[in-house]
Amino acid sequence: MFTKIFDNILHDDLYAACIIAENSPYKDYAVYENQGNYFIGLGIKSYINFGLESTIIYNNGNKSEISNKDFACSMNNAVKMISDKEWRGIGLAHFELSRYLYSIHPLPYASTLLKLIIPIVEISIVNNKISISSSNKSCADEIYNFIDKKFNEIKNKNNDNIINRANTLFNTKINLYGENEYKSNVASAVFDINNLKYQKVIISRRVPLQRRIDMIASYYSGRKSNSPARSYILNIDGFQAAGFSPETVVEVNSDRIVSTQPLAGTRAISTDLMEDKKLESQLINDTKEIAEHAVSVKLAFDEINKICDNESIYLSYFMKIIKRGPVRHLASRLRGKMKENNTSWDAFNALFPAVTATGIPKKESIEAIHDYEKNDRGLYSGCIMLYDSNDCMDAALVLRSFYQTAKLSWIQAGAGIVEKSTPEREFEETCEKLYTVSNYIKYMNP
Repeated sequence: MFTKIFDNILHDDLYAACIIAENSPYKDYAVYENQGNYFIGLGIKSYINFGLESTIIYNNGNKSEISNKDFACSMNNAVKMISDKEWRGIGLAHFELSRYLYSIHPLPYASTLLKLIIPIVEISIVNNKISISSSNKSCADEIYNFIDKKFNEIKNKNNDNIINRANTLFNTKINLYGENEYKSNVASAVFDINNLKYQKVIISRRVPLQRRIDMIASYYSGRKSNSPARSYILNIDGFQAAGFSPETVVEVNSDRIVSTQPLAGTRAISTDLMEDKKLESQLINDTKEIAEHAVSVKLAFDEINKICDNESIYLSYFMKIIKRGPVRHLASRLRGKMKENNTSWDAFNALFPAVTATGIPKKESIEAIHDYEKNDRGLYSGCIMLYDSNDCMDAALVLRSFYQTAKLSWIQAGAGIVEKSTPEREFEETCEKLYTVSNYIKYMNP
């Protein structure tokens, strides 16, 4: 592995990551940020594609295929077939993978349920230090020369094009789109809950946008104003997404400690101090929100208990208020030591999809989501993850995000429906969550 380390002369790691992603010689890229530490993958060297019937491994120009019988088994075998000694990859798990994992019919028809990409060049930006690594020295040199030239050009000319674009305004009437249909779905779900079909379900609504999103400027603007658990922006095979994840679904470190962070319970943050205290008090004293959170934590415990030593599991915190941009949530964190024969893919299998994006029980709520929502969710409420050759995993829940293909641009948000839910309040909650994204979206110039 060839590595170059140098200073970030722009003195803004977020800005540097955006400049590299937007201007590099590689069309495909992914940026994954964890508390100010940026990982950037450029190009596609190798990949693993988990589909409905088989897993395809493209390893340094060689293609292999294995039949699927068990998700974790297939992924464990697939990652062993990547020939590089040390590597890090970006993974994209679609929500519809949950239908496969829970054997829910009709099974998803998508050819890709999870894709793990090992880039040609990987870049780390931490505390104004930039590290470039690649198994190909000429590729590492090319990116070093590109960054050196581009950053000096920006510094000498004071050319803040992304920053200027990020200051434009966005406006859409989110609260007017799909209101009646969504409220009707909430009422039907409450009826289902009262008839004991399930305890909780998260129903979402998609809002199409009428113009193209300036992805880089929107991500820059949103990250400057948000405090997410993780953030990301990517352009892979023509599909674009960016967002500010409020929680992680699975974290597995080098000591084999598994961690998950269920969030449930939401209130807006007000700039008026008295109003803000009132909203916070409502959240921590609302029996509906407390019950919703408690059952989510209980399910997360049951799931982590499958892959961790029972006596090692503990709560780091319970019902802690965490602020994520313009909203606050009730949050808890569970940790445990993974059993000897398990891997990160076993942990992912146990915890995916996130309880806070599906419901309780998971299988019945996933079935209800399929019944009530018109479109496949795709990456929404799935995961974007960082995974490496040492079996370390960091998987963020894909919420508070915006999405774009060659023809479509959209945002999406949901709310947790329980016995005490009302259509009006749940619709209002989707508006609050959508505004955490839409307030920062910038359109492309016509």
